[in-house]
Parts: sequence; C-alpha cells; structure tokens
Amino acid sequence: MIKHFTKWKTLNIGLAIAVTTATAASLIFSGQVYAAPDRHAGKTYTVSQDGSGDFNTIQEGVDSVKDGDTLIIDPGIYTENVVIMNKTVNLQGIDPGRCVLQHDTVSYHNVPLTVGAGEISNLTIYGMDTGETSDYPDQNTPQLITITPMDVPADTELVKAWQDNYSGYAVHVDQDYSYGKDISFRNCRIISENNQCVGMGCRPDSTVTFENCELKAGGNGGCIFLHDTKSDEIKGETSFKIINSTLESRLSPYVMTIHAMSDENRMNLTFQNVKVKAVAYENAAAYTDINMNTGYDVDTIAALERLGATGNDTELVHVLSKQESKDYMINIGNKRRYYSWTPLAEGITYVVTNENTMNTYKKYTISVYNRSGMAGEGWCGLSNAFLTSDSYGNTLMEMNYTY
Repeated sequence: MIKHFTKWKTLNIGLAIAVTTATAASLIFSGQVYAAPDRHAGKTYTVSQDGSGDFNTIQEGVDSVKDGDTLIIDPGIYTENVVIMNKTVNLQGIDPGRCVLQHDTVSYHNVPLTVGAGEISNLTIYGMDTGETSDYPDQNTPQLITITPMDVPADTELVKAWQDNYSGYAVHVDQDYSYGKDISFRNCRIISENNQCVGMGCRPDSTVTFENCELKAGGNGGCIFLHDTKSDEIKGETSFKIINSTLESRLSPYVMTIHAMSDENRMNLTFQNVKVKAVAYENAAAYTDINMNTGYDVDTIAALERLGATGNDTELVHVLSKQESKDYMINIGNKRRYYSWTPLAEGITYVVTNENTMNTYKKYTISVYNRSGMAGEGWCGLSNAFLTSDSYGNTLMEMNYTY
C-alpha cells in the first residue's frame, strides 16, 4: 500500500486509555440487520465466544473452514487480528451493533481485518488507537497521510520494512487473490482512529461494493485509500461502488485518496446516496502539494455558495468562527477515541485559524495522484478512474454524474 506522511504541525494528541468492554460496548448503533442473500455455495459455521458454536474465535474459523464457506458471528467483542488470505470466507454478524471485531492498529500489519474476497456483513470493524507506542519512532508522530509513489521501494521485503513505519487500517484489502473476484461490505460500521478506515489495492475483473455502511475516520487518514495495480501481467477493469453509505472524516481533510498506478487498469466508480461529513482547514499546511484533483476546491465551492450558484438546496460548506474552530481542534485533540467523538455535520466543516500561512495548496476533500505525475482526463483528474452514469444523490457535487 503506497502512501507518504506529511507532518501535521498544529495538533497535539495525548495518549488514550485502553478500551474496556464497557466502552467498546458503546459501539452499538442502530443499523437494520442486513439479510445476507442465500447465494453462498459453501457450508455455514458459527463463531461464539461462549463455546456454543463451532469455533470460539473468528480466526480459528477462518483457518478451519474451506473456500466459499460462511462464518456466522454471534454477538460479542472480538479483539482479533483476522487474516483471510488466498481463499474466500464470508463473515456474517448477527447484529452490527453487537458484533464487534476490533484490534489496536499501531502496526500496519496487525489490523482488525485483512481480506481479499467474499461478503462481510452486519459487523462493526474497529481499528483502535489505544495509546500504545510503536517500535518505529516516525509512527508515533501525529501526521496526515498523503501519497508519494517515488518514495516506495521496489523490492517486496523492502516494501514491508517501509510499511512497518506506519499505522494500520481498520480493513486492508490488497492481494492478488482478489483478481477476478468480488468483495462486498454490507451494513457494516468501519471505524479507524489511526490510518484510513479502508486501505484497498483493487485488482482487475473484480467488483468492490460498500452498501448501507458507515465509514468513520478520526485518525490521520480519511475513510478510503484506493489504488489499482501496476502489474504488467494482471490487467483489466474494476468496479468500485459505494451505495447508501456515510463517509465521515474528522481530522484528515481528505475523505478519499485515490492513486492511479497504471493507465491500463480502469476503475469504474459509482456513488449513490453517499453522505459525506468532511473537514477543511484554512491553514494550507494540512494539505499536500501533489494533489492532481481538477475539480472545485473547497474555497471555490464556498464562494459559489455565497453567490447561490451551486444548485444545492442545503449548505455544503459550514464555516466556523475562530472560537468555534478553536473549540473544534481542542475537541479533536482531547477526544481521539471513537466512543467520545461528537457528530460531524453533513457537508464540509471549515476550520479557520489565526496563522498567516501562504495558501499555495488548493483544498480538496479528495486527493488524487496519477503515476504520470500529471492530471488526467478521468474523474477529478485521475488518469484511469471514471464516474459511471449511475452516480447520483451524493453530498459532494463531484460524486454526481451530472456535475
């Protein structure tokens, strides 16, 4: 997974206490239980912590069942690093408010869920920042995540060592097994207090779907980091869909970061009824200078709104006063843990500052980088990603096909 960390200079985040069963139980949310379609070819097994099921832990079940099987997850708080590699195992919770898979994401390689294909439903997947200190000093400094592909070593072992400097996602999807297969997340809440909620290296001839999901990011990355593969052997198109879902990023101004690693592997993007709750900063130091986004930046959108020229019935950019901005930043610094977060308004919450920073970097809610280093003809300046005509009803204008 390719990314680079840009120093976050204005935020001082203290260590948080470890989560307890009581606080983790506060992850309960009122989502309607998703009835998974009866289309799985394999057998069904049950995971239950009280010993009444076939397995006591999710990983035990993953290791034991065969390709195509389904694990029914009974209610409980499962503190596990679940890894599903090179086979399809469907995970189906009983109730997303009572079935919680959580893990401290201080390490890039130890996250709640690593998966390549299948269906994940009715689960809360929680990437925690418990305040543990990493063995790698760079990882302990609060930073905003962008991408600089030139920094990435080519050798596989060197890549792994390089990744060791960074914190983990809540969900990691990046394996060649995904080629030609589908993966879906339905009625899930995916929470990250460190890196992005989902880090995804998509593979050609596959479909990725998030439906009726909540992605909530309170750490240094936004909700989604998406890239294709630059393999010369694996080529084709990928469909990436977010439907009836919410993307909320409380710290990083980039709700999504998309990296086009190849001009040959097209990504077809579909957004339907996606609510976005984002934050923007007057201080340009929060942004990267390598963003190739060609859409409207936040300042332009705010100016168009003042002129009544956006066509939106509701306000998109909410500009905070200086005192409100100060309170917001204090709240962010003191309430890093998910269970103490306050709701963020739909749209873009604009934080102003007293700093005299030169605003040389444009402010976008989506970060774009192409392998060529130049803006492309695709969605928001991407070279190989294009918005489908089925995209509509979204908070962000650029996610709608008619934009």
